[in-house]
Amino acid sequence: MSQFVLGLDIGYSNLKMAMGYKGEEARTVVMPVGAGPLELMPQQLTGGAGTCIQVVIDGEKWVAGVEPDRLQGWERELHGDYPSTNPYKALFYAALLMSEQKEIDVLVTGLPVSQYMDVERREALKSRLEGEHQITPKRSVAV
Repeated sequence: MSQFVLGLDIGYSNLKMAMGYKGEEARTVVMPVGAGPLELMPQQLTGGAGTCIQVVIDGEKWVAGVEPDRLQGWERELHGDYPSTNPYKALFYAALLMSEQKEIDVLVTGLPVSQYMDVERREALKSRLEGEHQITPKRSVAV
Protein backbone atom coordinates (compact mmCIF):
# COMPACT_ATOMS: atom_id res chain seq x y z
CA MET A 1 0.00 0.00 0.00
CA SER A 2 1.20 3.49 -0.85
CA GLN A 3 2.24 6.01 1.81
CA PHE A 4 0.01 8.99 2.60
CA VAL A 5 2.04 12.21 2.66
CA LEU A 6 0.94 15.52 4.20
CA GLY A 7 2.95 18.64 3.43
CA LEU A 8 2.04 21.35 5.92
CA ASP A 9 2.90 25.02 6.32
CA ILE A 10 1.28 26.63 9.34
CA GLY A 11 2.27 30.21 8.70
CA TYR A 12 1.40 33.55 10.20
CA SER A 13 -1.04 34.36 7.36
CA ASN A 14 -2.28 31.06 5.89
CA LEU A 15 -2.54 27.35 6.57
CA LYS A 16 -1.23 25.59 3.46
CA MET A 17 -1.50 21.86 2.82
CA ALA A 18 -0.54 19.48 0.02
CA MET A 19 -1.62 15.89 0.57
CA GLY A 20 -2.05 12.59 -1.14
CA TYR A 21 -0.65 9.15 -1.71
CA LYS A 22 2.98 8.92 -2.79
CA GLY A 23 3.23 8.80 -6.56
CA GLU A 24 -0.26 10.24 -7.11
CA GLU A 25 -1.39 13.80 -7.72
CA ALA A 26 -1.54 15.86 -4.52
CA ARG A 27 -4.59 17.78 -3.36
CA THR A 28 -3.79 21.30 -2.15
CA VAL A 29 -5.73 23.40 0.33
CA VAL A 30 -5.12 26.95 1.55
CA MET A 31 -7.11 28.22 4.53
CA PRO A 32 -7.11 31.30 6.74
CA VAL A 33 -4.92 31.02 9.81
CA GLY A 34 -7.47 32.02 12.46
CA ALA A 35 -7.79 29.58 15.36
CA GLY A 36 -9.26 30.04 18.82
CA PRO A 37 -11.77 28.76 21.36
CA LEU A 38 -15.20 28.01 19.85
CA GLU A 39 -16.85 30.39 22.31
CA LEU A 40 -15.19 33.33 20.52
CA MET A 41 -16.92 32.59 17.22
CA PRO A 42 -20.10 34.57 16.52
CA GLN A 43 -23.17 32.37 16.68
CA GLN A 44 -25.64 32.12 13.79
CA LEU A 45 -29.34 32.74 14.27
CA THR A 46 -29.94 29.04 13.67
CA GLY A 47 -27.39 28.16 16.35
CA GLY A 48 -23.82 27.01 15.99
CA ALA A 49 -20.72 28.74 14.71
CA GLY A 50 -21.40 28.29 11.01
CA THR A 51 -18.90 26.79 8.63
CA CYS A 52 -15.63 26.23 10.42
CA ILE A 53 -13.44 23.31 11.36
CA GLN A 54 -13.92 22.25 14.96
CA VAL A 55 -11.27 20.37 16.93
CA VAL A 56 -10.66 19.63 20.60
CA ILE A 57 -7.60 20.90 22.46
CA ASP A 58 -7.18 19.65 26.03
CA GLY A 59 -10.92 19.01 26.32
CA GLU A 60 -11.92 22.46 24.98
CA LYS A 61 -13.66 23.00 21.64
CA TRP A 62 -11.66 25.14 19.21
CA VAL A 63 -12.23 26.39 15.68
CA ALA A 64 -9.52 26.58 13.04
CA GLY A 65 -9.14 27.76 9.49
CA VAL A 66 -11.26 30.88 9.92
CA GLU A 67 -10.46 34.50 9.17
CA PRO A 68 -8.72 35.82 12.30
CA ASP A 69 -11.08 38.79 12.61
CA ARG A 70 -14.05 36.42 13.08
CA LEU A 71 -12.74 35.47 16.54
CA GLN A 72 -14.19 38.08 18.87
CA GLY A 73 -11.72 39.50 21.38
CA TRP A 74 -8.89 37.21 20.29
CA GLU A 75 -5.35 38.37 19.59
CA ARG A 76 -3.25 36.31 17.18
CA GLU A 77 0.02 35.00 18.54
CA LEU A 78 2.91 36.14 16.36
CA HIS A 79 6.13 35.22 18.13
CA GLY A 80 9.05 32.84 17.90
CA ASP A 81 7.42 30.19 20.09
CA TYR A 82 4.25 30.07 17.94
CA PRO A 83 4.65 26.33 17.15
CA SER A 84 4.12 25.51 20.85
CA THR A 85 0.80 27.40 21.12
CA ASN A 86 -2.77 26.11 21.11
CA PRO A 87 -3.67 28.09 17.95
CA TYR A 88 -0.84 26.29 16.11
CA LYS A 89 -2.06 22.96 17.50
CA ALA A 90 -5.64 23.72 16.42
CA LEU A 91 -4.44 24.46 12.88
CA PHE A 92 -2.39 21.25 12.89
CA TYR A 93 -5.46 19.31 14.00
CA ALA A 94 -7.54 21.01 11.28
CA ALA A 95 -4.99 19.85 8.71
CA LEU A 96 -5.19 16.30 10.06
CA LEU A 97 -8.98 16.44 9.83
CA MET A 98 -8.81 17.81 6.27
CA SER A 99 -6.58 14.90 5.26
CA GLU A 100 -9.50 12.51 5.90
CA GLN A 101 -6.97 9.88 7.03
CA LYS A 102 -6.58 7.76 10.16
CA GLU A 103 -2.82 7.66 9.69
CA ILE A 104 -0.30 10.06 8.16
CA ASP A 105 2.72 8.05 7.01
CA VAL A 106 4.92 11.05 6.16
CA LEU A 107 4.48 14.58 7.54
CA VAL A 108 6.60 17.30 5.96
CA THR A 109 6.66 20.68 7.69
CA GLY A 110 9.17 23.27 8.73
CA LEU A 111 10.25 26.15 10.86
CA PRO A 112 11.55 29.60 9.96
CA VAL A 113 15.24 29.37 8.96
CA SER A 114 16.35 31.18 12.13
CA GLN A 115 14.59 28.53 14.26
CA TYR A 116 15.45 25.50 12.14
CA MET A 117 19.11 25.87 13.03
CA ASP A 118 18.19 25.35 16.70
CA VAL A 119 18.22 21.56 17.26
CA GLU A 120 16.09 21.84 20.41
CA ARG A 121 13.31 23.69 18.54
CA ARG A 122 13.35 21.12 15.73
CA GLU A 123 13.14 18.22 18.16
CA ALA A 124 10.40 19.93 20.21
CA LEU A 125 8.27 20.43 17.09
CA LYS A 126 8.87 16.85 15.97
CA SER A 127 7.86 15.60 19.41
CA ARG A 128 4.63 17.68 19.37
CA LEU A 129 3.59 16.51 15.91
CA GLU A 130 4.44 12.79 16.11
CA GLY A 131 2.13 10.30 17.75
CA GLU A 132 -1.58 9.73 18.20
CA HIS A 133 -3.72 12.90 18.18
CA GLN A 134 -7.33 12.97 19.45
CA ILE A 135 -8.60 15.77 17.20
CA THR A 136 -12.34 15.43 17.92
CA PRO A 137 -14.22 13.34 20.48
CA LYS A 138 -14.66 10.56 17.89
CA ARG A 139 -11.61 11.01 15.66
CA SER A 140 -7.93 10.36 16.21
CA VAL A 141 -5.08 10.45 13.72
CA ALA A 142 -1.66 8.83 14.03
CA VAL A 143 1.36 10.65 12.64
